[in-house]
Amino acid sequence: AHKEQQDLVKTSQRNIQQQRLETMTHQKSELKRVSADIKERKESENKAIGDRIQTDEGKVKTHYGQEEAKAKKQVEKGEKAAEEKKKKAQEKAKNEGWFSQAVNFLKERFNDLTKAIKGVFDIVRKAVNKILDAAQKFAIGLINKAAKWVKAQIKKFASFAKGLVNGLLKKHFPKLAKVLNKKIDELANKANKLVD
Repeated sequence: AHKEQQDLVKTSQRNIQQQRLETMTHQKSELKRVSADIKERKESENKAIGDRIQTDEGKVKTHYGQEEAKAKKQVEKGEKAAEEKKKKAQEKAKNEGWFSQAVNFLKERFNDLTKAIKGVFDIVRKAVNKILDAAQKFAIGLINKAAKWVKAQIKKFASFAKGLVNGLLKKHFPKLAKVLNKKIDELANKANKLVD
């Protein structure tokens, strides 16, 4: 009976060792699979974020270029109007006598010309400011949309990671799964704060 008992203990020990080795092999296999899934997902998310940033930067550059072209046209238009008013004042001064030409030019035309040029440049300045404000609002709106999209991607990735943790650990190690899920949430919150 003692021999049977020793054989039974040895057989049980071998079975336990066998099951331990199988469990460790399965654990290594699952860890490798999960690591590959996480790496693939991370690379995919990083690529999507990089693509989005590149697209949004292109939109900002394009929009800014368009607004800059509009501003340039407004400046050219204002300069042309000022030059035309200056030429008219000079032509009017040529048609008068020499002495009155000098007096009129110094007294009247100079004031008219100054007012006209100032008025044109006020209009141009307002137009340029309006165009630049519009470009700035567009860029800020685009940045806000991109930040919102990146936060959504972070949330998706955190859900994905928590799903993996729960699938692998929750049944047998619920406390460990809870701790890891809490850590994932903390990291996702930190990432979102960096986006802000």
